[in-house]
Formats: sequence, C-alpha cells, structure tokens
Amino acid sequence: MPGETAQDTSPDLYVGKPSLHLFDALLIGAADINRQAATRSFSSDLMPLQRAAAEIIPGTFHISLAIRQLIRSGHLFAAEVLLRPFLERCAVLAYLRRYPAQGLRLWSRGWPHKTRPSLKFMIGCIDEPPRSLDPQQYPADYSVCSLLRERVDHLNRLVHADPVGSQRNALFSAEHGRPVQFAGANFDNPEYCNEIAMLAAGLTSVLMIQTEALFGVGARH
Repeated sequence: MPGETAQDTSPDLYVGKPSLHLFDALLIGAADINRQAATRSFSSDLMPLQRAAAEIIPGTFHISLAIRQLIRSGHLFAAEVLLRPFLERCAVLAYLRRYPAQGLRLWSRGWPHKTRPSLKFMIGCIDEPPRSLDPQQYPADYSVCSLLRERVDHLNRLVHADPVGSQRNALFSAEHGRPVQFAGANFDNPEYCNEIAMLAAGLTSVLMIQTEALFGVGARH
C-alpha cells in the first residue's frame, strides 16, 4: 500500500555477538537523543553552531542505522565502508565544538576542500571517553583518538579501489586455492562483524556525546 515501509526480512544471524550487542544497545539510546535534538533543532533561538550541527547530525544518525541494517543483511564490506563517512562526521562535529569561530567560517563557505582541516586533525578534537576498566589494563600510550587516526588509512583503502581494500571483502577458498570475493551476503565471519560493530558502537557513543553537548539533551538533562 502507498506510504507503507517495507520490512527487512533478513535473518539477522549475527545478532547477539558481543560487539553487535553493544552497538544495538547504543542505537536505542541514540534514537532517543536524536529525537530530542530534532525537536530542539526547530527552535527559533538556535545558535550558529547548533544550526550547523543540525545539518550534520541527522545524516550521521542515519549512517549508524544503515550500518546496522547492512550487518543484518550480511553485507559486511558495505557496512565497513560506511564507517569512513560516519567517522568523518563525528570528527567534524568535534572540530566545530572545539574551534567554533574558524569552523563556522569554513562551514558557511561550503567547507572548502583545500582550506578545511584534515580528518586526522579533527579526530584529535574528539574528547577521550572515560575509561571503564582498571587503569593497569590500558597501555601507557593508549588513546582513542590515536586508534581512530590509525583506522583512517585502512578505511580510505576501502573507499578507494586499491588492491589492499579489494581483498577486504574476500575469504580464502580451499576449493579454489585463492581468496574469493563476496558479491552477496556473508554470514560466516563473526570476527569481521564484531570488528565493524565495535568501531560503529564507539562512533555512536561519540555522536551521542556530541549531540548531547550541542543541544543540551539526553538523559542527564
């Protein structure tokens, strides 16, 4: 019928895997924060920083949901590719919060490619989340921002067609004696699923924190 939304009937065979379970739990909280921020974004007293954020945040939440749906349908490679724009949008929000004057100048000019800051620089603007484990369990040089910076090069290889990125969507086939690419669903690689879901969960947490801070919403408000 017109207006109806098609239901995804994929089996969701990865559901319950540790990192995916965390991602799912965060998405529930993210949906509420997004709803609150959306309501707030229609206020007439928005600050310029909030207006810019309102142009970025909805699409970023949308990407997080798209990654979950791709995992559900077994399209792990496509889900991992989407981590790149997800990470970039989170970093842009962090940069705008840290450097609002110059950030808003660039945003108002269309975020020109040659003058906007590099992604790795903007990642450095993301606040380090509180550590939940015993401090002795963390390496001396542990940093979430450092881990995200290191991940950028890998994600870039997936976005651009190079040999390393192309092999990411392949598994070794004993029958053929070489790596074989997946053109369809892949439900036989829980480690890959967990790796994608862990980064997606971390970025969802970053997005929630940024949105709460920018719009004064969330459970603490």
